[in-house]
Parts: sequence; structure tokens; C-alpha cells
Amino acid sequence: MGRDNVTDVSPVLYLVVTGAPLTRHVHHAVESGRAQGWRVAVVATDAALAWMDHDELERLDVPVLNEHRQPDTAKRLPRPDAVVLAPGTFNTINKLAAGIADTYALSVLCESLGARRHMVIVPFVSQSLAGHPAWTRSLATLRRAGAFLVDPRSGRLGFEEALESGTGDAVADAFRWDWALAPIRFEARYT
Repeated sequence: MGRDNVTDVSPVLYLVVTGAPLTRHVHHAVESGRAQGWRVAVVATDAALAWMDHDELERLDVPVLNEHRQPDTAKRLPRPDAVVLAPGTFNTINKLAAGIADTYALSVLCESLGARRHMVIVPFVSQSLAGHPAWTRSLATLRRAGAFLVDPRSGRLGFEEALESGTGDAVADAFRWDWALAPIRFEARYT
């Protein structure tokens, strides 16, 4: 499961990506995670596939999964020690908070949250969507469940304000993946 300085006993990190600009840079998350000693896999929603840099991910030899395995086939990945949902879109975050596991990515997220795996969520949502009443309830539910929310503009823990419409590309280009990995850097390895 990948290369570099990781071994079969290294902690496992799943990067769950959705259909938003930050997904274009997930290969940088793979590199950052590996540099910190994680074995990394990418789990993508259907919408994320169009945003991903498939050439970079292939170069990195990282597993990218999008669908459930077929019956009578072996599991493809070890259980994660930690999961990062980045970008976390309105739809994915609300479904995760409600426990809706209707895709492979959401099944991975719901199972990981239910198993109390370390989880980081980088919400990537516009102000108009964040004004919906379900949004604040979903964030509160995920915080209570132990998920770390990371602001995509600053890397600070917590998420207070949605993105201004039209700024997604600029926010994604300035995002540092170490921000998403910082809350789990030592916790998943030593707890």
C-alpha cells in the first residue's frame, strides 16, 4: 500500500475526497501523509473522480477506491487508524452526520465514525448552503462524535464560517495538507 518510508506496521490513513476543488490536490495529501509515516489510501466519491489528478496518484502508486468490493472477494485495505474527509461537501457532511451510508465513501466514513477512529473533516461549503438549518446540526453532531473540524482557509481547529461563493479554487490552492493531518499526527499512532 504505497512506498517511501512506510512499513506494513505503519498506521493507516484513509483520505476521503468529494467533488470540490480541494480534491485536485489530494496527491499532496498522500505525499504529506507518507512523509509522516502513514500508509495512505484514497477513497473517492463518484463526484470526486472528475476532480482528481489521476496521473499523480498513479505515479504515487496509491490505492484509490470508489466502489464496494464484490461478494466473496478479500478486503482491499487494512482498517484505518485515522480518516481525513477533505473536502467535506454539504451533501457528504450532512449524510455522515445522519448516518446515511449509501455510497462506498459514506460507508467508510460512517463505519469509521461509529468505530471511533480518529477523524478530521475539512468542510468545503458555500455560505448559501451553510445557511441551511441542517448544516449547523450536522457539524454539532460530528463534533460530539469526536471529529476534528479544520478550517480550510487557516488550518485552525473549528469551523465557524463557510466559504464565500467563487473562492473555492483560491482556497484549495492555498490549502496546506499538513493542516488536515495535524490533529491526528500523533494521536492515531500512540493511543
